[in-house]
Amino acid sequence: MLFESRYQHSSAQLDRLNKLFEIGEISSTESLFLATEATQHGHPKALSYLEILQMQLKKKEVQDYLSSLKLQIQFINSIPGWGTVKANQEILKKLYELNGYNFIKGSTFPNKLVIVFTTMYNNFYMSNPVFVAFLLQFGVSILILKDATRFNYLNGVKGLGSNLSEVAEKIKFIIAKENIQDVLITGFSSGGYSSLLFSCLVPCKGYLGFSIRSDFSDHSSLKSAKFFTSEVREKVDQRWLVNLKEMLATNQIQCRRDIYVGQNTSVDIEHADNLRQINNVHIHELSCGHITLAPLMENNELTRVFHDFIFEPK
Repeated sequence: MLFESRYQHSSAQLDRLNKLFEIGEISSTESLFLATEATQHGHPKALSYLEILQMQLKKKEVQDYLSSLKLQIQFINSIPGWGTVKANQEILKKLYELNGYNFIKGSTFPNKLVIVFTTMYNNFYMSNPVFVAFLLQFGVSILILKDATRFNYLNGVKGLGSNLSEVAEKIKFIIAKENIQDVLITGFSSGGYSSLLFSCLVPCKGYLGFSIRSDFSDHSSLKSAKFFTSEVREKVDQRWLVNLKEMLATNQIQCRRDIYVGQNTSVDIEHADNLRQINNVHIHELSCGHITLAPLMENNELTRVFHDFIFEPK
């Protein structure tokens, strides 16, 4: 069951954004869509376009939103190596592909591996190329996983297996082949549930989640993900529809797990609360909605968060 959305990142979407820039006069709604997506892609026209919109759109809530986007693009533009990544057409093409995986060997710490569960929108809020550039500054190896379907990785990853067990075995093979010493796992939004589950399947040193779901069990009182409908549930590997609270409580992989959640999204808070009493699970509440990465970018905190995750796991 493919997932399709105008917000889904790809080379084709980037082409459509460039055409919108060429049109010139578009509606306010379309302008904000263009500003948002261009920011997430780290588009070279994003900053100047935001400054134009700040002069044109005067509603306070719009001005506040544009100011937030401006801080985000400034953060992206400050990422060391972003210029090098975005100039590499080959790596851009691979990272914008909707399904599959990409392994990038680290420069300084190649024996440290960050496994990234991207969202069904094919991003990590920021585009995959931007996020790869962000992680490359730490000198670590990176394994980008992509599942642009409604299955949220529960039916596997193209090229790695048709279920999570197969994916775990293939990744263990990559870990051994690349002589990886430390494995770290991160996931955001629709990549969150499976990334946390995966931290119970592959030995890892740490887990970092943003706005994740924690309970997909049949009789859960917690709301499921928006696109994870009953029809989708019927078509995934039923072994993995569980309350992760129970799995984490008995799992032998007792690494530190940090989860960031927005206080303004009740569903996310409920799924975080489900895990609060689990040993080595640390919940960090932010004054925001579902997009917990945004305020961390705006406040220049995201680099510290990932540095501590990679180099100072407790």
